Amino acid sequence: MARLGACKTCGEEVSDEARFCPHCGQPDPFDFAAWQDKNDPTWRERLKKQWEEAREKRADEDKKRGEEARKREIEASKSSCFVATAVYGSYEHPSVIVLRRFRDDKLRRRAAGRFLILFYYRCGPWLANVVATRTSLRRILKVALDSFVHLLK
Repeated sequence: MARLGACKTCGEEVSDEARFCPHCGQPDPFDFAAWQDKNDPTWRERLKKQWEEAREKRADEDKKRGEEARKREIEASKSSCFVATAVYGSYEHPSVIVLRRFRDDKLRRRAAGRFLILFYYRCGPWLANVVATRTSLRRILKVALDSFVHLLK
């Protein structure tokens, strides 16, 4: 007869015969230490407490990951106008400031914009190095960026 217990990873109810937890995919999920004899009147309370602790732990880990991601995004946003800085030669150039404001005010509001920002943070340094070493490419990008900045103003 199958017994129920809590998964070692997620704390959800799982059978002792399960090879994988149906909730989180943990191999061999049954925690025999958490299993209690159904004749014991407190087994449900102990199991429920274990599940709640596992959920709180997961929530804390999710919150910590979210805070770390926000910190990385803030740090990246402070120094991440790679291509525009290479084109204009200064991080404080008025056009670079307009582009940063567009990124912060418009792009970050939508999921597609945030994806574009992350993609840019990965490719931007390489592209900025290419732009910095090629004058003709810098001129072409300056014309394109000037037109885009003009639209944004």
